[in-house]
Amino acid sequence: MSTFGLSADSELRSILFNYASETVTRNPPDCIFRQGQKSHGFYVVNSGCVRLSMETPTGLRAVDRVVGPGCLVGLPATASGRAYSLTCEVIESAELSYISRRDYSSLMKCEREAAMKLLGILSREIQSARLEIAHSPGASSAAISIVTH
Repeated sequence: MSTFGLSADSELRSILFNYASETVTRNPPDCIFRQGQKSHGFYVVNSGCVRLSMETPTGLRAVDRVVGPGCLVGLPATASGRAYSLTCEVIESAELSYISRRDYSSLMKCEREAAMKLLGILSREIQSARLEIAHSPGASSAAISIVTH
């Protein structure tokens, strides 16, 4: 099972739990959020599994990962204030803690160590995505596209 670069250690999960506005239990085939939807917050997977997927403009599935406990889903969109770039669907009954954008902002201001860990997680995700692009078929054209946009 992939952590997709967004896995939190137990100490960070404990802090995030304190900032969570709610904990929800969702069952398959519930959709947590969809690619292109305006971000509203992110989730910590406490138990169960969710699928993260991304479709290309031509309808092909470019990303398809299953993640489980300890993973953060929706964090990049929450941090940037942009739309979700992935779809998150429940594939095994899951308990998730929800941290709203407002609570995320509070956490970043008040919890310096947690903020640094979250920035480290985001940085590793960027590095992982870049490596995946570099090693994918057609990597040179993808790299040119990233540099020019």
